[in-house]
Amino acid sequence: MLLVAAALAACPAAARAQTWSAASDQRFFGQSVPRSVFLSQLRYPGVADDTVTDRWAAQLRLRGGVRGRPTDGLTLVAELDTGLLELANDGTRLDGRPVGDQVQRTLLLGPVYAELQLGETGVVLARLGKMRTRVGEGALFSAYALGLLIDVDLGLAWPSHPWQLRAQALFPSGELVKGTFTSPLFTTELAYRFSRRTQVRLHGAAYLDRGGLGPVVADAGTRGRAARIEAAFAARNLPPEGVVCDPSDDVGRRELGELVACVRDALVIGTNDGTFAYDAETRGTLGWTGISAEAGGARWQATALFLYGFGAVQAQLHANGTLRQAAEARQAEVQADAGPLTRIIAERAAAALTDVLDPSGRVQLGAWLAQATGRVWLTDDLRLDAFVLALSGDEGLGNLSQGTQRYGAFVSLAPFLPHTSLFFNGGAASMVSSPVVTALAPDAAGLVSGGLGAELFFGEALRVRGVVAAMGSLVGNAAGANFEGVEVDLSADYVATEWLLVLVDGALLVPGPYFGDVPLGYQLIAGAAVSL
Repeated sequence: MLLVAAALAACPAAARAQTWSAASDQRFFGQSVPRSVFLSQLRYPGVADDTVTDRWAAQLRLRGGVRGRPTDGLTLVAELDTGLLELANDGTRLDGRPVGDQVQRTLLLGPVYAELQLGETGVVLARLGKMRTRVGEGALFSAYALGLLIDVDLGLAWPSHPWQLRAQALFPSGELVKGTFTSPLFTTELAYRFSRRTQVRLHGAAYLDRGGLGPVVADAGTRGRAARIEAAFAARNLPPEGVVCDPSDDVGRRELGELVACVRDALVIGTNDGTFAYDAETRGTLGWTGISAEAGGARWQATALFLYGFGAVQAQLHANGTLRQAAEARQAEVQADAGPLTRIIAERAAAALTDVLDPSGRVQLGAWLAQATGRVWLTDDLRLDAFVLALSGDEGLGNLSQGTQRYGAFVSLAPFLPHTSLFFNGGAASMVSSPVVTALAPDAAGLVSGGLGAELFFGEALRVRGVVAAMGSLVGNAAGANFEGVEVDLSADYVATEWLLVLVDGALLVPGPYFGDVPLGYQLIAGAAVSL
């Protein structure tokens, strides 16, 4: 940033073209979400849990920098961005990480790049440095990245040839730490504009994975193992030969049911607190291809997007070091007061829980995402909109020792699909503090969602917006339930002055059977944004 400022200061012509900016966002954030909803957003579907995760925080984000043009075709940009600083009831964080760690990773740099435009109309644009960019209309990536962007827009010079080609070579972490330059992302987009509001765009992307897919594979491996252990209990396959569980035996059936519930609790709780988990090493390639379209008129607009993800990685799973002790302790609790049948099953269950040394194997990925949105202006002051979103899911990996395993959940790097404030802002993977390869749907269980919104404008200063959306998974929970719930959002923002915006956002989530019998979740945000 200092180099950019020095370059601009050294050029008299640039001094006349400099633009300085500064902005701050101050918010109070409060949220109360059922624990099973919160955990499913992060790692693994929880058992029915009526406890809640309460969070409140004072939040602050500061941004500012300089933009200048040393020559007609060259633009230099250097900005600082603190990220979101939270003084919360559960600690102080910067973009979800310890403050010192995040400062070391990012140096608090925002966009810092050089941009070169060629031709009088800027038909060719090249940008090099740290920038905020989007891939796949935000469904694949929407965050800071380091790299090179080249954009060729023939329509700017030759209106009869409205083609646009954009290519990017990125390091998607956007951080200045070891490992940043090991997993690059390459993207291309080819667009044809039929008119100012109507276009079709082809998308392609490739990610060379050198460990980035580890959290996804580790999570999928844990899910798969949990499912196999539960299936073994359900099929009565765990007792040794000669021991029969008579379904008509009420005592045996009750003991077996209690043990199954206990083991499932151990799996879920252990997964969510990190004691029952895999670490994973991955190496391979992920790819995405797809098409998007946009059409509109004077008072309406519609968009559609379809993406298909594919690829293959070689994976090695490693058991968490505390897994054996946690599993054995849990089994000891069951055996203490159990009957003879349950004790025998418990001994076999303990062996199953601690036998986690799956060898390396190949994971084949194949998944899809489809989305459509619509917007219509009924009057100059009233706008209605709607969205539909669906993406594939997966139950978890099979045992890697038995050959190539398929994984069908849609995987993204840093997705941002802001359809609702609470479920999508947390559930659809945007809770991660920095770009990381992740399954887009909560629990990697796939998703079908739709919603309606209305936006009302009172003059140019006040805007009020409401949204109602319903969500469901494609892969059911342990009880076979798929309905995840309904969310209702209401927000308002008021332009008090040219430099001050005041806002209030509220969200209410009514969880469905997928999460069990749990209380309502809510979120409240009140804040102000200052721009100078």
